[in-house]
Amino acid sequence: SLSEQGKRQWAEPPKPLPGQRPLQTLQLWEQYRDPGTGRCYYVNTVTEERSWKPPRRARESNTSQNK
Repeated sequence: SLSEQGKRQWAEPPKPLPGQRPLQTLQLWEQYRDPGTGRCYYVNTVTEERSWKPPRRARESNTSQNK
């Protein structure tokens, strides 16, 4: 159905294509552009987690910064 297709687009970013170079590297994260949508996404080089949103610097250090 159409609604399911819409959800898939926003679910998680695609895996980088073989040989695709990251636009930039941020600590453990690499930034890629999705050729299909032109949107940028981020891949964690350790956990292979993918996210549309820029990663927070380091999740652990965030707790001490939130005041």
